[in-house]
Amino acid sequence: MTPPPAPSTRSALRRFLRLPLWFVVGTVLALVGAVAATVAMFVADSSGSTAPRGEIDGNCNAQGAKNTVTCEIAPTPRSMGSVTSSFHIAPHGFLVFAGAPDELPTPPDYPLSDTMNHCTEWADWIHGEKKIYPVDPYVSIGLTTGADDILAVRNVTAKVFRRTLATNATAVQCTYGGGFSPGHLVVVDTVRQKTRFHSDDDEEDVYHEMPPGTITLHGLDHESAEIVFESQERYLYEGMVTITAEVNGEQQIIEVGSAEAPLRWTLGGTAGPAGGEFLQSLGPGYDWDPTRRTWVQITEGLPSWVPR
Repeated sequence: MTPPPAPSTRSALRRFLRLPLWFVVGTVLALVGAVAATVAMFVADSSGSTAPRGEIDGNCNAQGAKNTVTCEIAPTPRSMGSVTSSFHIAPHGFLVFAGAPDELPTPPDYPLSDTMNHCTEWADWIHGEKKIYPVDPYVSIGLTTGADDILAVRNVTAKVFRRTLATNATAVQCTYGGGFSPGHLVVVDTVRQKTRFHSDDDEEDVYHEMPPGTITLHGLDHESAEIVFESQERYLYEGMVTITAEVNGEQQIIEVGSAEAPLRWTLGGTAGPAGGEFLQSLGPGYDWDPTRRTWVQITEGLPSWVPR
C-alpha cells in the first residue's frame, strides 16, 4: 500500500488561513510572547555572567546584587559610670541622745566580739530612733567609671528641715578607735550654704569651692568621697543631702535622706570645730553592756566587758 503524500508547506498555510480569525490572532500573540521571554532571559543571563560577584569583608554596607557580605557589628560600649551613696557614723563612734540617761531606749544586743565596734550592728536602730543624733557623721559616695565614661560631681548641698538646741542630752559611744582617709573630702557648710572640697593630691588645707570646682573621673577608675557637715555646735539637726552629678553628659540627682526619713546629725566630737567642747561637756558616754543588758557609763576608756 502506498502511503499518502506529505502535505506541502503551501497547503498547510492555506489550511491555517482558513481557521477562524480569533484562533489565528491568539496563536500569533502567544508565539510573540514566548520569543520575547526567551530573549529577556538570554539578556539577563548574559549581563549577570559579565558582572563580577562582590566579596565584602568588614563593612556591613553593600550595593548591587549577588554580593557576599562577611561582617561583624561592634557592640555599643556599656557604660559603667555610677554614683553610689550611704550614710555612716563617724569613726569615733559617738552619738547624742536628746534626753536623760535613764530615758535611753533599749538597743539590740551584739556579740562580745563586737564590743570595740558595734555601731554597724546598731545602724538600723540608730537611724530609726528619732532622739539619737550621730556626732560628726558623713555621707560616703562611690564614684566609678568605665573606659569610655566621664563622670563629674558638680555640686553637693544640704537642706535642713529642723534645728533644735540640745538643752538636755546624753553621750553614747558604740566604737572605740578607728578613722578613715577619704580620697576627696567634701565639706557642706549649712550655716553659710556653701560647699568646698579637698582632694588627697591637694596641698594641705587647700580647698576648692563647689561649684565651680568639680570632682571629675574619666577612663577606668574608682574613687570615693566623704561628705561632712559644718554646722553650729550644741544644735541637733535633721535634713538631707543632694548630690548633683553628670555621667556621660546626663545629669543625675542623688538624694540621701528625706522629709519622711531625715538624716540626723550634731557636731562636737573629736573632729568638731571647737575641739569637741560640746561632747566633752556631756561627760563620759554610755554604752550597752550585753552581759547585764543595761546601760553603763564608760569612765575608764574602754568597756569593762571587753574580752581580754
